[in-house]
Amino acid sequence: MRMQIAFRETDETRSGYRVAIAGGVIETSPENRLNYDECRMGFRLSFREDGVPSSVFCDRTPVRLPSDVPLVLDACTLEDLLACQMDRYRPSDFINAEFAMRETALEASGPGSTVYAFSGFVYLDRGETLSYSEACQLASRPGLGDDAMFFSGILGQDFRPEIGEIDVVEEMHGVPMGGLLQKPWWGFGEEAHSLPGTMRRGNYEQIERFEQLHFADRDPAEDLEYNRLLDRMRYLGTANMLNDPILERYIQTRRSAPDFRSPYLPVPYSAMFTRQDALDTLVTGLIGATPKF
Repeated sequence: MRMQIAFRETDETRSGYRVAIAGGVIETSPENRLNYDECRMGFRLSFREDGVPSSVFCDRTPVRLPSDVPLVLDACTLEDLLACQMDRYRPSDFINAEFAMRETALEASGPGSTVYAFSGFVYLDRGETLSYSEACQLASRPGLGDDAMFFSGILGQDFRPEIGEIDVVEEMHGVPMGGLLQKPWWGFGEEAHSLPGTMRRGNYEQIERFEQLHFADRDPAEDLEYNRLLDRMRYLGTANMLNDPILERYIQTRRSAPDFRSPYLPVPYSAMFTRQDALDTLVTGLIGATPKF
C-alpha cells in the first residue's frame, strides 16, 4: 500500500486533540483484496520532529459510509463529509486519524492495484508538530504487509521533480479543501495527475457523457439517453451551462480543441490546462459567437 498525503490546519479541537484536515490518494497492493470504496477507516499517524509524517498504520477494517448522514452520498464529495454530523472515531493513542475513501479513475502503477481518493481528519496530541507545507509519500515495506507505510519522500522533490517544489499552504491559499486533489500532483504511475474531484467516479463519467451528447447531432436513441442524463445533471447541480450561454460556448470551444482532455477524468501534468489557456479559449469562443455585419 502507498499513500500520498497533504494537510490543512484548522482551529478546531476534539476530545483534547487539535484537528487537522488531510487529503490525498492511496494505492492498494495487488495482494490486498479489501474494497475501500465508499468506506471510512481509522489510521495511526506518527510524525518526525519537523512535522513530516514518519509512518502511517492502517487498521484495514473498512466501514461503509453511513447512509443516514444529512447529505446525499450519491451526489456529495468526500470534502462535503468533513462538515457533516456523523458518527466518528474517537481519537486515542491507537487511532488518531479517520479517512473516507472512494475509488478513482487514476491508473494504478501495476495490475491488480486500485487508487482511492481520501479526505478526513487527523488528531494531534499536545506537543505533536505537523508540517502543512509538504505533500508526502509513504509506502509499505516488503515483508511487513499493508498495515504499515513509512515515509518515502516529498512530492516535487524526492518524487515528481518535474512539477517543481510544492508549498501546499501557498498553493491552497484561498482554495477550498475540495481543490486539493485538483492540483496536478497525484498518482503512482509514470506521470502526476489532477483529479476532477471526489464525487463518485460514475458521476464524472455521466457528466462527460452528457457534454458529449449535448454538443452532438443526436439520433433518437441518443436523445433518450441525453434527456435521462439531463435529469441527472440537474440532480447533481452540474447543468449550469444550460443557463449560461457564455459558459456553454466556452465548453463547446474547449471540447472542439485538438488537444482536449476531459476534465472529468484524471488529467496528466503534461496536459494541464492553465488559466491563460482558459482565457484564450473563452475569447476564441466569444469571437466565434459574435455576429458579423
